[in-house]
Order: sequence, then structure tokens, then C-alpha cells
Amino acid sequence: MTTTSSHEKQVRASTRPRGNTGELIFVLSLDKERIALEPGTTWSHADRYKWVVRGLIEEPQMLHVFPDGSIEINSENIPITDPAAIAKLEHQINKHHPPIGSHAATPASATVVKAAAPTAPDLRRFRVKLDHFGHLMIEWGHGIDREETGLRGVASLITNGRIRKPEHYRVDPMQRSIEIDGVTYECNEAGAKKLEAALNSYYAPRADERKAAAIEIKENLAASTGFDIHFRTTHAGVTHDIKGHLNQELLDVLQDPAKSDLIQPGIHLLLSPPNLLIRRRRPDMGEEKIPELPDVNLLRLTSIQLQQIFNHPLVRRGDGTAAAPVLPAATGHPEEIAELRVIRNPEDKKLLWLECVSITGKTLATKALTHHNIADLQNGGCFLPHLKVGLSLDHQRLSVHDLQTHKEESITLEPVSSAAEILGEASRMLTQALKRSAPVSASESAPAVASAVSAEQTQQFIASADAFAPPTQTVEAAPPPTLRDALPSPSIPVLPLDPGTVELFCETDALHINQEVFRRLSIHLGIAPQDISLSLPYVFENRRFEILNFERQEITNVMELRGTDFYGFYLSHVSEKKLLLVYACNGMHIEWGPDKCVLQPTIKSEAEEYRGSVLLGMAQDRNNEFIFVVDPEFKKWIAPREMPYTDENLQFLTVADLATAPHNFSLIWPQRPA
Repeated sequence: MTTTSSHEKQVRASTRPRGNTGELIFVLSLDKERIALEPGTTWSHADRYKWVVRGLIEEPQMLHVFPDGSIEINSENIPITDPAAIAKLEHQINKHHPPIGSHAATPASATVVKAAAPTAPDLRRFRVKLDHFGHLMIEWGHGIDREETGLRGVASLITNGRIRKPEHYRVDPMQRSIEIDGVTYECNEAGAKKLEAALNSYYAPRADERKAAAIEIKENLAASTGFDIHFRTTHAGVTHDIKGHLNQELLDVLQDPAKSDLIQPGIHLLLSPPNLLIRRRRPDMGEEKIPELPDVNLLRLTSIQLQQIFNHPLVRRGDGTAAAPVLPAATGHPEEIAELRVIRNPEDKKLLWLECVSITGKTLATKALTHHNIADLQNGGCFLPHLKVGLSLDHQRLSVHDLQTHKEESITLEPVSSAAEILGEASRMLTQALKRSAPVSASESAPAVASAVSAEQTQQFIASADAFAPPTQTVEAAPPPTLRDALPSPSIPVLPLDPGTVELFCETDALHINQEVFRRLSIHLGIAPQDISLSLPYVFENRRFEILNFERQEITNVMELRGTDFYGFYLSHVSEKKLLLVYACNGMHIEWGPDKCVLQPTIKSEAEEYRGSVLLGMAQDRNNEFIFVVDPEFKKWIAPREMPYTDENLQFLTVADLATAPHNFSLIWPQRPA
């Protein structure tokens, strides 16, 4: 709350030249304290005299300084050339904001926040702006709850339920634009306004999707568990907000009957990192597991899923309307799926669709035939365990690989030109790959009898392409059928390889490959590399690094290269005979070396190694996604692990993959002859 002195002492605004360029910037002054609003300055950086902490002013709800010196403060744009700019800035910086929740700073191990009136409803309105590098930034919330993210954070917003999931979205690898449901939003002022209008009009959660939960969970990477918790308690008739990092201290408050009435009697919540244990106390003072609520791994949950667990009727008191049961008990015997059909959708000519048919011939639902949906079926255990079913990233090449016989059948699909026989062959391949729900004799050849998957499982797939639970009761025939048994019809001819493409990949020197790939990337992307020597205490000193930073910022510390904010490539000159090519994006790192490849999908996950020199070259597809051309053995090894990397617009392809359709790719290195 602003003190009386804020009314007595007003912050004054003025302008002054910036350096020798002649450009003007705004300056804020209070007595002898002066703050220059340089381009790119945020309020946390600008307030070095702690005017907000001292109670002299209230913190601006937002502050953005543009390269020309103009600013955006509290959602008002103030051009530096505006004759009334000084008065407008003074009005905004001395402005008193209406209270929206509590503005008191909460310590990391927060306990009780001062009692406050009920907060205003969260409208989840979004503001989209350009940062000083020209990238789109999405901002939401108010006051201390204000957050923002770049385009790479859109996936996290969808996962955490902050925006409704679109039918399709794609972020340009260079963050130049984002495409949502067929509409492209460019990184410029017009694109920012257009995206802001779309998010607020079409993708903000509806009122029925934002039912308040009694126990709220939010992601917070600064917390040891990765989450924050927020709930309210009532003591002596006064309501208190409890907000802070999810830790055992706050869980003890939550489950103490004297302090909170939110948890069912006898429920014990215990943090045993990285797990959350949920137990029921017995009359003999012992504890037992709850069959419907197994222990959960916090590293594998989103905030929405964890919030559902805390608000589960078996955990939380109340009418249970805040959240649906997380693990509903199976009831009855759902109708089984006997066939997967590949069909055309008259309303969508860009994609083929997948239709689920029951053993009674009833059509249950359809879903787009995409790389991610097939991967969800595969990862969920829908297909026979010895078969790997995959669809290429362009959704055109369907393959079934037998891990036992190492044989593969494939077929090429075109949404418009594929004949009905081709679609029928693809349908048969998918149907025959399904897990069997009961032993089948060799004489039973009809697909409707040969394999079946529960409708409950398929309905989960239809409801969301992000999760697919494995079948619950399956009995596989013994011995398991081979690919030849599962696919009895004649195989589809393998597409011919372009000899010119194959001949290009003749280099075997890993050192030369890494150097040339990096050099060609710099030319291809139009980014001049930063050449710098960096040190890491007790590890190495003055090691040379060549860096391609897509954010176009100077790197001054080696830890910046390992953080979540770095996006780009760099060469690490370990020695004359060891040169590492590293790609980093959003905390993910891939290190290509002369003797091994090291992959780390997230900054928190363990790194995996593959021995050998496997990188052969680099390319981009028509969507500008980066393609690492790798050895076929590495491709087999990475196949079950590649989902986190494909989510970041990466592909791992072999020379044969490129040579079957060379017109779909542009080679970065090696180059095609002129």
C-alpha cells in the first residue's frame, strides 16, 4: 500500500540524449535520484533506488522500453516524440492501481498472507507485445502474479490450461511467427495485436473451464518441487490466504484439522522427493495406500494434473465439483475396437483421418492421422509390443517395423491423390498391428476378430492426443506373430533412392563435419558467429567457443550456454582433435562429438550417451524444421526417445530418408553442386 509520502513526493519525468546518437530517452527523477529508461529496461532493473520497496510509488503493472526510446507503461503507449509524453509518463508512474489481490511480497517458504477481501475474478486476459529483440511475448496476470513467456512457452500454456488447446499450432524454429489453426501471426506490431485479439477472443478458457479449485497448483521452476500451492483457511472467522512453494510445511498446514478443513479426515500427504505419497490412516494408527490414488512422480505431472489430485474427492472435502476424479474406477465392459481405418475428411483436405470401428461395426469417432497421434498410440501400448508403428513428420509415410525380424513395411500416403486401395492397405497395416484382446487361431483372418482394443482406451486417444493409457486387460497370442504374419498381403515396393543425394554424404571425418555444418549454418541463417574464450573454474580455462545465438545476444559466461534461455548452436574447441557441435533449445541439449553423441531432453533430465560418430550432415524441411542426418543405427536407437526432440521442431533422418524425397528438403551441409 502506498504511504502518505507518495502523495508528497512525486516522481518527475524528463528526456535527455542517449550517448552521441542524438536519440532521446526518458529519465525519472525523485530528489537527487535519477533513473534512465534505456531500451530493453524492465522495472526490476530500473528501480535500483527501491522506490517501490520504500513505499514512494506503486510498481507499474507493466513497463516496456522500445529501441527508439518510446515506452509502454500500464498498457499505455507513450511515444517519445509526443508533446504530452512527459505529462503522460508522470501520470502513469505516480498512478495508484486498484487492488487486485495482495501485493505483499511472499517469501519462498511462505506461510500465511494477511487476510484480504476476496480477489477479483481472474479473466485470464492476455497482452501480446514485442520485446527489444522483436520477438513476440505473451503476458497474463496482474501485480505479483503477472507472468510472461515467449512463443516457445505456448506449449506450456496449453499444458497448464492457461489457453485452450487449438486444433493445430506451430512455432517457427527461428521464432519469426506462430501459426494457430491455419492463421499465421508474424513478429511485428500488427501480428502482436492480431495474436492478442485471437487469444482473448478464441483461446482464453471459458467460464465453465475455469471453475475455481479449492486447492490451486501452479508451476514454478524456482520451487524445489517445481510447483506452488495456494489455498484458503478460516480461523476465528477470518479468511487467510496460504500461498507459497509446495513443500511439507504447507502440506502440514493443509492437512491440519485445526487450521484447514479442506482435506478428508485420515488423509496423510507426504513429500518424498520426487514423489508425493498419499496415505490413509488406519484405526490402529498405521497407514495404508489408497488403491485409487497411487504415488505420483512430481517430475512427470503438469500443474493441472497435480491440482486434480489434490482436489480428488478421496483427498479433498466438499462436493467434489472442483475437479473430476483423476483415476476413475473401471465400470462395465466397454465396447472393443476391432479396426482402424484411414479415411478422407471432406472438411479437411490437407490431412487424412483415422476412424475407430468396434467389433459390432459401429463407428466410434475419428482423429486426424498425424505423426503425434500415431506416436501417442505407439507410446500408449496400443500396438503389438514387437511392432513399431510410425508416421513421418509430413504425415505421408506410414511404416511398421518388426523389432524381432528387423523387417519393415511402409506405404506412402497423399491426402488428395492416394487411391482407395492405398488407404485400404494403410488401414489393414494399422488394424493388424493392434494388440489382441484374446488368443486368436490362425484360421481367424478377419481384422474384426484378429485384434481389438478397448473403447475406453480409444476414447482417451480421441479426447486428447497428449496422453494415451495402455490397455488394461490384454492376452497376447503365443508365440507373438511376426511382421509377415501380421501383414500377409504383398509388401509395398520401397521407393527408389536418389543417387545424387546419396553420393553427397561421403565425408567420414567428424571434426570436418562439425566445422562445415556450423560454417554453413552461419551462412544459411545469416547470423555472424560470436568467437569468444570462456572458462569454467576447476574444469577448463580459456576454451574457444564459436556461438550462433538465435536471440542475437552476446554470451559472456559459459553457464549461459547451459541455461534454458539460450537458443542456437555453438562449437566447443576442446582440443585440436576434439570439436563438439552443440544444439540447445529451451533447456534441451544435443552434443555431437567425434566419439559419442550426448542427448539431454530437458535441463532437469539425465543425459544419455550413444557411442560413435553418427552425424553425417544437416538439412531443413519445407517447414524450416532442423534435420540432423544421422547413421541408420543411431536412428534405430533414438526412435523410442525422439518425442521430446520432435516437439522442439527437430528431426533425426537417415540419408535414405532424404534420398527417397530429396525435393522435400534443403541441404545445409553437404551442399548440392551448383
